[in-house]
Amino acid sequence: MFPPPSLPPRYELLLAARRAREAKHHYRRAIRDREERHRRETGRRMLKEERDRSEAVYRLYRDSKAKLKLIDALLTKKQKDHYF
Repeated sequence: MFPPPSLPPRYELLLAARRAREAKHHYRRAIRDREERHRRETGRRMLKEERDRSEAVYRLYRDSKAKLKLIDALLTKKQKDHYF
């Protein structure tokens, strides 16, 4: 049987978390700007069908959220393992 894989050092996880947060913030701002521009032009919220045109940004935002959640879980696991 193989030994369990080791986790990256804490500083690497913290650096990756910072990058993921920055990416998430960037994508969220792009989404918010696009939705606000649409609201000013049309006077209404963006419909789901209209969001499909900018699906790439939404996908990147969702992916960055998932990555950040995974990194936070690894940091929590590493912290728990450190105390026990």
